[in-house]
Amino acid sequence: MPRVPGRLSSVRNRLRGVVDPLRTPRRAVFVTGSARSGTTWIAELLRDAQRARLVFEPVHHNSSLPGSPHFREAGTADPELRRLLRRALAGALDDDWVNLVQPDGVFFRRVVKDIRPGVLPLVRDVAPEVPAVYLLRHPIEVAVSRAELDEREGDWWDTGGALAELQVHAAGDGGNLGRLASLALEACSAESSPMAPHVAIWCVENALALGLFPIANGVALRYEDVLVDADSALGSIESLCHVRLARGQSLARPSSTSFRGSGHIGQLGRWRAVVPDDDAERLLAMTSRFGLDHLYGLDPTVALPPLDGPLWR
Repeated sequence: MPRVPGRLSSVRNRLRGVVDPLRTPRRAVFVTGSARSGTTWIAELLRDAQRARLVFEPVHHNSSLPGSPHFREAGTADPELRRLLRRALAGALDDDWVNLVQPDGVFFRRVVKDIRPGVLPLVRDVAPEVPAVYLLRHPIEVAVSRAELDEREGDWWDTGGALAELQVHAAGDGGNLGRLASLALEACSAESSPMAPHVAIWCVENALALGLFPIANGVALRYEDVLVDADSALGSIESLCHVRLARGQSLARPSSTSFRGSGHIGQLGRWRAVVPDDDAERLLAMTSRFGLDHLYGLDPTVALPPLDGPLWR
């Protein structure tokens, strides 16, 4: 860590916590993706490379924001959420939740990491100058991982809150988000698999985020691409953030929020052992309703289409 000026060092000793004195979004990077998509893993690589503070999931339902926003379109009038996002990106949030995986210290940069990619349009409204790293992961892998974590921790990701919010949007005044919400609820009602709600939520949040790309000052990449070709995938983040990310053993280290340990890192398609092919085909068919079926298929190890052009078909 860089040498800390004496005055800030004394502040840190007095507060015995996280000191983040440069209150500007220009010192931030925003990392987002569906829950269980490797966002903490990438955020921690960025944090270590920049010697930065990691602001953990400020929009999560365990954060200081009342309610549980999961999906927002650009231009949404939501002053409370806008204020929270500005404060998170400027380093003004400081509570036990956002500092959950952050050791004490003085930091001059920050990585803001969240698992609400459906809120990315509003983040871009609030601070378009902040570099945005957006991660995708196979929807069934995400669904299986979320279901496993819910069994361990209860409704950890707030699946119920997301579904309730979709009902509100579907019953609203229409628009793209209302249309996506209606599609998700229809897909859930037509599919009996317990994974269906997770896949439907994945579709809505990623349709909202993907609808932004390609964007200036932002990069979209797949978790699977990082595993298959780390140099190329991480290189896109390095170019965006002007930083050099660690390689080697650092990539084999599980993130702070991993519950499977290091043995699963580098494995593709673990879900094939738990989801029957018939169920998987129906779940992936759900993604076609949203124009996202070109992103993933039944075989997670095949060459995937590039993400360097428009992602919304």
